[in-house]
Amino acid sequence: MKRITFAALLFAAAALSACGPVAAGLRPAPRADLISRAEIEATPAADAHELVQRLRADWLIVDGQPAVDEVLVFVDGRLLGNVRSLRGLSLDRVGALQLHSPNYVRETFARFPHREFRMAIAVSTFTQAEEARYRGSVSMGAGLSIRSLAHQVKASADDLGFSHHPPANWADRGREMPVTVHLGARYGLRPRLWLAGEVQHTPRAWYGGYRHPPDMGSGLLSVSAASTEMALQLSTGGMVRATAGPALRMVQWDWRSGECQCEEPRSNSNTALGLAVAVEATVPRSSRFFLDIGFRGRYFPSQEAGPYREFESIGARGLTFTPTLGLGVRF
Repeated sequence: MKRITFAALLFAAAALSACGPVAAGLRPAPRADLISRAEIEATPAADAHELVQRLRADWLIVDGQPAVDEVLVFVDGRLLGNVRSLRGLSLDRVGALQLHSPNYVRETFARFPHREFRMAIAVSTFTQAEEARYRGSVSMGAGLSIRSLAHQVKASADDLGFSHHPPANWADRGREMPVTVHLGARYGLRPRLWLAGEVQHTPRAWYGGYRHPPDMGSGLLSVSAASTEMALQLSTGGMVRATAGPALRMVQWDWRSGECQCEEPRSNSNTALGLAVAVEATVPRSSRFFLDIGFRGRYFPSQEAGPYREFESIGARGLTFTPTLGLGVRF
């Protein structure tokens, strides 16, 4: 019985050894355009460049010469640089490296370089940012103008002496912190570089008036204004961004004068060119829907406050600041 059992064991071992080459032959050969995580773990290398040099040295050669700008490197869909950027790239969180053609990159990646290149090495990590899949976003929100058009008009009038001697005294300082509605859109040009456009509308940018002294024989002058600001900016950054660019402000002025303010309202509008800057934060960073927090500043070097031209020119120039809070969606 023991002899039969031993013979059976020998037969089984022989059968397993005979199947060994066949099983090994069934293992898929490494792909020429891919370095898998299994290969990364099995290959000692200091960084991604050394890994590619050991396993796929042909990726680093173009027309028989060492490649530099001809081969670009993308990490999770974002351009990292030319092939030299593989140096120092740690392999700890790398899942795979794959070689792609320029056409594949332009058709697949949300942001791609517009310069010429021959190949691209795409590095995927275990913590791939979802934001890389989105090309742009649209957001809408509102805020309070903590330094508004009303502050500018008041400061200019005070400089002219309207607050303490004739021809006019303040009856109402105006609504100094009006509500502002904000609409913004961003489009990705390059990694961490965006083209941003926004419109900011304040229905009551300024609401107030002057009371003439009795010896002037006049009464009240009440004013209301609505402003619309449009800005085109370049934005840089990820979760926190800084933006800057030109801005256009249009103001519609309406006013009445007279003791009873019963005359027909008069109005005029004017525009001004200025500079728009902002600091924005997106929360969360990797989600289709997000909360947009912004602090926006505008500087207009000159603009006339139309209603006061009939007795003295008052400027509505200088800085305004508006913090905003909004909701957005990426596409």
